[in-house]
Amino acid sequence: MTPFENEIDQLLTQAEALLQDEKPSEALTLLDRARKLEPKHAWMILFRGVALGQLGRVDEAVDQLITAADGNQEDVDIQVDAARHLSFLEQYQDALICAKRAVSLDEADAGAQGIYGEVLERMERIADAVPYREQALLLDPEDIDSRYYLAVDLCDLGRYAEATAIAEPLVLQFPDDPDIIRLHGACLSYQGHHEEALARWAELERYEGITPNLLHNRASTLDVLGQSEEALTTIDEAIDIEPDLAMNYYTRAMIKEHLQDDAGAVEDYLETLARDPGHLDAIINLVEIATTVDIIPAVLERVDHLLETTEDDAKLRYARGRLLMENGELTRGAEEIAAAVQREPAMGIAWYTLTMLYGMLADLEAAVSASDQALRHFPDDAGLWFHRGLALHDLRRFPEAMESYDRAIQLAPEDPIPWVQLGRLLLLDLERPKDARGVLREVLRLQPDNQSAPWMLGLCYLRLGQIDEAASILHTLLGGEPDHLWGRLVRAAFSAQHGDLDTAFDDLSVATVQGYDTRLLLNEPLFEPLWADTRFASMLSAAKDMPADEA
Repeated sequence: MTPFENEIDQLLTQAEALLQDEKPSEALTLLDRARKLEPKHAWMILFRGVALGQLGRVDEAVDQLITAADGNQEDVDIQVDAARHLSFLEQYQDALICAKRAVSLDEADAGAQGIYGEVLERMERIADAVPYREQALLLDPEDIDSRYYLAVDLCDLGRYAEATAIAEPLVLQFPDDPDIIRLHGACLSYQGHHEEALARWAELERYEGITPNLLHNRASTLDVLGQSEEALTTIDEAIDIEPDLAMNYYTRAMIKEHLQDDAGAVEDYLETLARDPGHLDAIINLVEIATTVDIIPAVLERVDHLLETTEDDAKLRYARGRLLMENGELTRGAEEIAAAVQREPAMGIAWYTLTMLYGMLADLEAAVSASDQALRHFPDDAGLWFHRGLALHDLRRFPEAMESYDRAIQLAPEDPIPWVQLGRLLLLDLERPKDARGVLREVLRLQPDNQSAPWMLGLCYLRLGQIDEAASILHTLLGGEPDHLWGRLVRAAFSAQHGDLDTAFDDLSVATVQGYDTRLLLNEPLFEPLWADTRFASMLSAAKDMPADEA
């Protein structure tokens, strides 16, 4: 023990108490005395970082915290505390480094697991944080913070039943704690137990009085219960108390939607964005209402006004792009949304929208690239896989297109649309009629009135030599619509294979009148019996003279 060790310990103990009381200036005075005695003491350096952080001297604070952590890489406690305070100062990558060190030093340390989860939470990586919170609670089942924050995380992820199971022991242990009452009320509300949630809000009022948060929760619950008029009065009270809170305007907008006050809802969604430009749900709802009630130009003007003061806000740029898109200005919409993802590459919804936009603009390579970005955020979205398949299909990247259609089908097996496109790909592009046959049969099982599957299935049967099945399909198809273009073409192929050339040419004439380019038949072996006939040459000549727009 050094002569000064006891004195240093006393100084650090007193300084720590002062920091807990948020008296950083007084703590610094003691820490400066300790520094004179031992300039490299790890906890002295760390506490100086905490004190400087409380004083708002962030750069100096970060320097001290990192110095303490880097100089004591084998000390779990130093790493945990450095991570916690770096996280408070929003230095998340540095905090993550310290948290990783702590876990690697001792995986059985509940504090190390907990701080790793805490840093991830602050980085809004809730799903990643949950395993560390779970491990922390497993290592120390009595730790209140681990249980509470794990329940909050599960609630945020929509795992409400699990959140409730984790939170209920806290409710029993701390029945008067407002934070725990609030958490339990949220869990109940999300699980549809709205009357019980209202009772929780009443308890919360006893402990905290009337607060904007309480009024917001009560208004949301009343609205779900169908008591929208009372909900509106309640949220108005919340806004009167705290007029700058974006969340309250968003909730009021939703209540007004339920009261069919679209104009009022639009105004409140705009008020939400004025206070929180990154509120994506408000943007999505705003675009939907503006499109439904046909007021896009007026809303665009308001969004442009918001962008005058926050022109670099990615989500507002996304809002502008969506509104332009819904207004039919696809190219300008794509430019705005592309500008949004340049500013915020992790905005999955923007990549998703770009996938659709580029597809509509026939910019197929861009559509595939955007879909690949979007799938990082929505890997289980069947529609996204389907649209990726369409773009790849049009690019003639057939194996990749087939994989995308297959993935869409795995995710939404009852949706007939991906099945149709897969059947078309297998039959017409990959020339695999046996495989296409099964796919197209599935289409008709899912959607018996589908207009595309029957003629393709008839073509499958012809290519496979299943003449009776082909005849049955044609009878059904043309019985309902005698001049069905593709039905006539398939029947022309059927007749050509049977040597009935007159019927084949009659059917081709009907198809040609509807705009079909007969030259395409030169690529179809089923029509080979017609190629030597003079009537076929005449059809080819007429198709050659057809105006480009008709062809």
